[in-house]
Amino acid sequence: MTGWLADRRIRTKILLTIGVMALSALFTGVLALTRMAAMDREVAELRAENVQDVLLLSDIRGAQSMINHFAALRLNAPTDPAVQATADQGAAAAVKQLNALLDTYAAESEPPEIQREIERFKTLWQQFNTGVQNASAGRPPGIDFNAVMEGMEEAVTNLSRAEAAEVDAAVAEAHDDYATARTQVLVALVLGLLAAVGLALLIAASITGRLRPVIAAMDAMAAGDLSVGADVSGRDEVGAMATAVNRATAGVRETVAALKHSADLVARSSAQLDSVTAGVVASAQTVSRRADAADRTASQVSENVQTVATASQEMAASIGEIARNASDGARVAEQAVSMVNATNRTVAQLGDSSAEIGNVIKVITSIAEQTNLLALNATIEAARAGESGKGFAVVAGEVKELAQETARATEDIARRVQAIQADTGSAVAAIGEISQIIGRISDYQTSIASAVDQQTATTGEMTRNVASAAEGATSIAGTIVEVAAAAEETSRTVDAGQRASRELAELSGDLQRLVARFVY
Repeated sequence: MTGWLADRRIRTKILLTIGVMALSALFTGVLALTRMAAMDREVAELRAENVQDVLLLSDIRGAQSMINHFAALRLNAPTDPAVQATADQGAAAAVKQLNALLDTYAAESEPPEIQREIERFKTLWQQFNTGVQNASAGRPPGIDFNAVMEGMEEAVTNLSRAEAAEVDAAVAEAHDDYATARTQVLVALVLGLLAAVGLALLIAASITGRLRPVIAAMDAMAAGDLSVGADVSGRDEVGAMATAVNRATAGVRETVAALKHSADLVARSSAQLDSVTAGVVASAQTVSRRADAADRTASQVSENVQTVATASQEMAASIGEIARNASDGARVAEQAVSMVNATNRTVAQLGDSSAEIGNVIKVITSIAEQTNLLALNATIEAARAGESGKGFAVVAGEVKELAQETARATEDIARRVQAIQADTGSAVAAIGEISQIIGRISDYQTSIASAVDQQTATTGEMTRNVASAAEGATSIAGTIVEVAAAAEETSRTVDAGQRASRELAELSGDLQRLVARFVY
């Protein structure tokens, strides 16, 4: 029964309870109407039989009184014809009425004791009627009127008592029927109420008892425990509610598990991103240090080139002095040789410095490529992080652009250094020629004039080359300063990325603490 009720809808259960109550009320009403109809029939029978008989007896008693009255009237006026005629007519009418009443009463009364009293009354009545007729004819009545009248009165009284007894019996029977009907109606009403109340309690228990697991599951869900389910069966609204609660709990449990996994993934990605940004910071700092070193080297190259330029000018002055004073040619030649040797060393040092600049540029290029690769990795990690990594993706893009700008700057520096190296080679060749010329001056004092002209031209070319080298060294220094500034900007950008990474880690920690509230 409970399983059958569990599969019925609540509306059906309520209608079932109402139906049971309605059937109980209908049965009670039909029973009450049936019993009332039976009592109505009994009352009708009581009226038709007993009451009607009592009325007939009353009419018989009245007719008897009228006969006695007219008989007494005739006997009291034996010489008055008018009175006798009136008495005879009244007596005849009363006799006719009494006979009709007796016939009717005898036909309706069935009990033997009543029939005996009726027969006794008829016998006494016939005696009384015969006595009256004899007395009216002047003959002896032949009866004792008083005894006959007393007998008739006694018979009517007995009949009245019998009818009263029958009325009492009928009333008692009607009361018994009423009591029985009342008991039956009350029993039917109580049974109907008990059935309705029992069914209502059963339905209420089937609803409230099956609601408790649903409430417990919802309370557990509110407390963060997603492992509690609503173990309720049935196809009614409570069962549907339990199924919906179980589906909701399962959905929330899957969502919380996914959030936990995402929070862990974000935490790992944040840690990895922090490690990557730390590497980028270290690389940027390395680039900055290398750029500072390159700046110092470029400054030294520029100073050396300026020294070469000064030496070239001094050499030109020396050549002029040779032209002006041939007698001092040997001394000037010796000085020129020493100066050329110093210049050759300076130019050689310039070549070495240019080579070192090239090495520094290679290091800067390698750092830029590493920075670009780190920025690409950071972009990939930011894409994995989803919505939370968008800000860091922008920072990684800026780092990537700075790395590419650094690579382009180092390529430009490399080209300029190659130009300096080429110019340095030319300077070395020119200085070699100067050495040869000075040697020839020392060996051939006779060709001083032509040698001075050649030295003048060579010195001018050397001066131009040295000036170009000075400009190149200055450009290298400026480019390296730009590289250092770019490295500092990269460091600042990566610092912003680290802050974003720390904020992402804090957000991941908050998410993990939030998910830790749930049991699933």
